[in-house]
Amino acid sequence: MKWKGKNVCIMVLVFCFLMIGNAYSSAKQFPDAVNHWSEKAITRLATKDVISGYPDGTVRPDGIVTRGQFASILAKSLGLDTSKSEESQPFNDIYHHWSERSIKALVQSGIIAKADYEGNFKPDKPITRIEIIRMMVRASGKSDEAKRTNDNTGFADEADISRADRGYVIIAKQNNIIAGYPDNTLRPKSEATRAEAFQLIDNQMRQNQKLGNEVPPIDGSDDYGSGASSSPNSYPDAQIDFELSNTAHTDTEISISPITQYAQTLKWSLAKETEDGVQVPVDISQVIKGSLSQSGGKITFKESGKYTLTAITENYSGRETKCSKGITVYPVFIPKFDLSEYSYIDETINITVNPEFNDVDIVWSVTKEGKDEALDTVIDGSLTNSGGSITFKEKGTYALTATVTDTTGRSFTCSKEILVYPVISPEFDLPEYTHTDKVVNITIAPKLDGLDVVWTATKDGKETAIDKIIDGSLTSTGGSITFKEKGSYAITATVTDATGRSFACGKGILVYPVPSLVFKYPATAYTDSNIIITQTAEMDGLIVEWLVESTSGPLDWNDYIDGTLDNDGGTIQFKQEGTYQLTAKVTDKTGRVFLLNSESRIDVYPVSDINITLPAKAYPGETVSVNVSGDNLNNLKCQWSIAADGGNPEEYESHVSGTLSDDGGTITFAKMGSYALTATFTDKLGRAFTCSKVITIYPIPDMQISLPKLAYSGDAVSVATEESGLKGLNAVWSISIDGGPEVPYRQYASDVLTSTGGEIRISTNKTIAVKLTASVTDENSRTFTFSSNTISIKPNIICSFAAPSSVHTGESFSVTMEEVSGLEESNITWSLTKDGSLTDYTGSLSNNGGNITINDVGGYTLTAAVTNSEGRIFSYSENIAVTNTAPNAPEGYATVTRTAKDQMLLVNITASATDPDGDDVIYEYEDQSEDGYYPLGSHTVKVRAKDSFGAVSSWTEINFKVVGSAPSTPVITRTPDGNSVAPNKPITITAASTDLDGDTITYVWEGRQAETSAYPLGRNTIRVKAVDSTGMESPWAAIVFFVADSNNGGGMTLSGPESVIVEKGIECATITEYTFSVPPVLGHSGSDYGRVRGYNILTDTWDQLDYQSIANGITLSQKLTAGVYSQLEFYYYTNHDCMYNKSNITYSVSYYFE
Repeated sequence: MKWKGKNVCIMVLVFCFLMIGNAYSSAKQFPDAVNHWSEKAITRLATKDVISGYPDGTVRPDGIVTRGQFASILAKSLGLDTSKSEESQPFNDIYHHWSERSIKALVQSGIIAKADYEGNFKPDKPITRIEIIRMMVRASGKSDEAKRTNDNTGFADEADISRADRGYVIIAKQNNIIAGYPDNTLRPKSEATRAEAFQLIDNQMRQNQKLGNEVPPIDGSDDYGSGASSSPNSYPDAQIDFELSNTAHTDTEISISPITQYAQTLKWSLAKETEDGVQVPVDISQVIKGSLSQSGGKITFKESGKYTLTAITENYSGRETKCSKGITVYPVFIPKFDLSEYSYIDETINITVNPEFNDVDIVWSVTKEGKDEALDTVIDGSLTNSGGSITFKEKGTYALTATVTDTTGRSFTCSKEILVYPVISPEFDLPEYTHTDKVVNITIAPKLDGLDVVWTATKDGKETAIDKIIDGSLTSTGGSITFKEKGSYAITATVTDATGRSFACGKGILVYPVPSLVFKYPATAYTDSNIIITQTAEMDGLIVEWLVESTSGPLDWNDYIDGTLDNDGGTIQFKQEGTYQLTAKVTDKTGRVFLLNSESRIDVYPVSDINITLPAKAYPGETVSVNVSGDNLNNLKCQWSIAADGGNPEEYESHVSGTLSDDGGTITFAKMGSYALTATFTDKLGRAFTCSKVITIYPIPDMQISLPKLAYSGDAVSVATEESGLKGLNAVWSISIDGGPEVPYRQYASDVLTSTGGEIRISTNKTIAVKLTASVTDENSRTFTFSSNTISIKPNIICSFAAPSSVHTGESFSVTMEEVSGLEESNITWSLTKDGSLTDYTGSLSNNGGNITINDVGGYTLTAAVTNSEGRIFSYSENIAVTNTAPNAPEGYATVTRTAKDQMLLVNITASATDPDGDDVIYEYEDQSEDGYYPLGSHTVKVRAKDSFGAVSSWTEINFKVVGSAPSTPVITRTPDGNSVAPNKPITITAASTDLDGDTITYVWEGRQAETSAYPLGRNTIRVKAVDSTGMESPWAAIVFFVADSNNGGGMTLSGPESVIVEKGIECATITEYTFSVPPVLGHSGSDYGRVRGYNILTDTWDQLDYQSIANGITLSQKLTAGVYSQLEFYYYTNHDCMYNKSNITYSVSYYFE
C-alpha cells in the first residue's frame, strides 16, 4: 500500500509538472534558476516547451532526476510521438506509470536498450550520468560507432567507466555533448541532477544546430554539469587524436597527422615494452628515423618491439591532455642462400640459409622453365629453415625461392636460378648368358641427342676385335649378334657429350656350347622284363637326366620304371603296360635344357594278378559271397573249379548251388566239409594266371523256450526248454524288460537258469513285459540266440498315508501319502466312515493325498482303496477325532478422526478377540452408526466375537467422545488495498482463518460479489465468518472501503471549508484500523488540517485519535485496540475554495467482532 501511495504522489506531481506547467510557460522564468550555472540551458529548454517546471513556479535544478522524468524530457526534446507507440511492454514495471508512453517511444527508437535493465526499468529510480550519456549517443545515431570505439576517454576516473561504455563517452565527448567536471572527472555512476540533465539535452540540441555548449562554473562545488565553463577564468580541455596502425616493420614509413582542439602546445613521447611486459620510456630520437612536430611527421622504427606513442597537449590554462596509441613493430626477414650456376642430375647440391630462422618457417618453392612446380616432384632431398641437400631429378632451367611470412602476413623472398644438365649414358642390356646357337639383341635405351657410340669387347679377359667374336653388327642404336664360340665376353658402349665428359656402359655375358647324344632300346617287353639301354654321346662334362613319356605325354619315371640310366645307359623294367618313348635330358650351367629323343618306341605288356575273397568258414544253407579282384584282368575270361576234402578239382556246380562269373558270385554249400575253390584267367598271348582259396562248412544248433502269460511281483515263474544240436554247449541267459535292451537276467531275477530251463522270481512296482533269451556259442565263436514268449508281471499296490489323529471341527487338515507304488493307470478311491457308515467331508483327495475338512464333532475312519486292471483290490485306513471351542470376549477401540460429513466426524471402531482353537472370528455390534459418522458428544457401542462355527463370546462396551473447537476470526485481505479504489477496477478480496483441530474451513460472505470483482461507487462493506466441517463458527470479520474518483464521485465531495464523513459502525463489532484520505488538488496550497475522532464504547465519549496540519490534501491511518471504538468521524478543513468540488474524501476501516 505504501508503494501505491508513492506512485499516486509521483503521478500527481508529474501531472502537475506536465499540465499546470503551461501556466508558467509564458514567463519562461524560474526564480531558483536565476544565476544558476545552467540558467541559459533551462531558459532555452523552457522556451522550446521541453520543460515546464513545478506548480510552485520552481524548476529545482539541483534536485535529482529520475529515469522516468529524464525519459519524458528526452522524448519531448526529440519530438517523438508518444501517443502512437506500438511497442509491446518492454519492461515489467512501467504499466500505467505516467512516463510509460515516453519510455516505450524511446525503446522503439533504439534510444533505451532493454538489455541495460534486465526486464525492470525502475522509472522512479534516480538516473546516473552514464545512463544519460548512452541515451544521448544513441539519440545522435552513433550507437554503432560507440560500440566499435574502445580507446582512452581522457578522464581521470576512467577506471570507473566500463569498457562497454567507453565508446559512448568518447563519442559524447567528441560531439561536445559532455566535457566532464573541472577536475577532469566524469563521475559516471553518480546520480544526475536536473540541471545536468537539462544541460546535456541542451548541448545535444545546440550541437544539432551547430552551436556551442554551456558548462558549469568552476566554483569548487560538486553540482557541476556536463559541459565546460563559460566563465572567463576557465578554458576547455585541449583535445588530441591521431591515427596509428596496429603493426609495422622496421622498413615501413609511418605518417602521423594529429588532430587537436583547444591545444596550446603538443609534444611526443615513446615507450617500449620490456620482456616482462612493462612499458619503459625511450629516447624517441634514438628509436626512430625521422621526427615528429606539432603537425606530426613521418617516422620509421629502427628496431622491432611493442611501442606506445603518446601525444601530450596543454590547453591555455596549462592543463595536459594525453592521447596514446600502441603499435607492434616487426623485423624485416630476408632469407639468403647461395646456388651454383649449373649442375647435373646426379650431383648433390648443398644449400645453407643465412641467417637461420627460428621464430618463423621458410616456405620453399621452385619453377621449371618459368612454370611453378611442386618441390617434391623436381628434387630429391629436403629443405628446412637452415637449408639442406637436394638433387634435381631432370634437366632444365630452375628458379629456387625461399619465402618467409611473419605474423602480420608480410612475406620476404630470395630466389636463385640454376641450369641442370642430364647424365648421358648409353644404357643397354645383355643377358647373363647365351649359347652359340642363339641371337642376342642389343638396344641403346636413352636418346643420345645424335652422339656416336664406340663399341669394344674382351674375351676371357683379353681385348679382342669385336668382329672376330660375333656374327652381325652394332651401331649407335644397338644391333643383333651371335657369338661364334663359347667363352666369357665383355661388351662396352662409350659416348662423349659436348662438354667433353665421357659416359660408358659395359656389360658381361657367358656363352655356352650345344651338347649331342644317341641311344637304342628293344621294340617290345613285359612289365617283368629287364631292358638294356646302350648309347654314344659328346656331353662336354654334362650329366644326362632320363625321361619317359607315353602317347599321352610325359610320365613320372619312378611311377613307371624300376632301375636307373646314366650317361652310359643301363638296365630298366617298366611297371605298367603301355607304349613308351625314352628321352635324354641335358641341362647346362645356364639352366638351358636339351631334350634328345630316340625315334623308336617300345610296347610293354602287363602281368595279370588275381585275388579271390570268400569267408574261411560258413554253415550249410548259408549264402557265401565270392569276389574276384586283381590287376590286368580286363577282357579276360575266368574258369572255376572246386576240390572237396583234398580231392581232385571238379566243376564247381557238382558241390554248390548258385552262379560264379568273371567277377565272382554267390554260392550255397549243402553239406559240411572242407572245400578248395580255384579261378583261372588266360590272356590273349595264351599265358594262364590262377588263384585258390579254402572254406570249411560247420553244423547249426536249435532251442525252444516257454513262459506263463501272467505273474505278480515276487511270484515263482517256470522256464521250460526243448533243444537239439547243442552237443553240450552252455546257455547264457539274458532278459529284456518292456522291449528294452537285453541284459543278464540276474539283474532282475533271483534263482538259477541252465540249458534245460528252471524257475525265477522278479520284483516290480509297475506292470512289465518280460522276455528271456538264451545264447550258445560254438567252436567258431559263432553265437546262436533263442527267445521265449513274453510274460506280463504286475506289481503289488501300496497306498499308505498319514493323517492327524485329532483335528478341530471345520479345520482343513492335510492327508499326506507316505508310500505309494504300483498304481500305474489306477486311481485311489477315498472314503470316510463314522460309526461304520459312510459320511461326507469337504475338500479333495487324489493319488497325491490332499486337504479335507470335517465339520461335525466325532470319531472317523478314512480309507484309501485301489483296484488294478485284473480286478484285485488293495486298501489302507487311519482313524481321526474331530473337536471345537468357543472364542474369548473381545477388546474394543474407538478412534475419532477429523474426517467430516454432514457436520459429524468419522469414528473408526475396531475390536480384537482370540479363539482357543485359532478359528477366524467376526464381530457383531450394537448401537453402531451405519456410516461410522457421529455428532459431537458422548457415545457407547457394544461388540462381541463369533467364530466360524457359530460360537459367540460375551458383550464388551466401547465408550468415546466426539469434540471440536471453533475456527479463528478470519483476516480479510483486499487487493488493491488503498482506502479508495478507482471505478470499474477489479478488486480481489480473500480471507484466512485457522482451525486448532485442523478441520476444513469454509467462508460465509456478506457483501462480496466474487473473489475478484468490480464494486459500485461509494462505501462498500464486506463481512465474513469461518465455519469448520463440524459446523462450529468463528466470529465475524468486516472491512469498509470506497470506490471513488475525482470525476465520478464515490466518496464525499469536498464542497466547503469544513467536510465531515462518519463511519457509523456495524452491530456487535468494533473498529481496529482505519485510513482517511483527502486527495490534493493541483495548484492548491492553504492552511488545511485533518482530524479523526472515535466513539469509545467503554466511556461513551468521542475521543480524538489523529490530527495533522497540511497545505494540500491529507492521509491519516492508525491501528486501534479491539473492543474500544464502534464509530469514527473523519473531518477536513480548508481555507481556500480551489479544492471545492475537486476532491473526494474517502476512508477504509477494519472491524473486530466479539
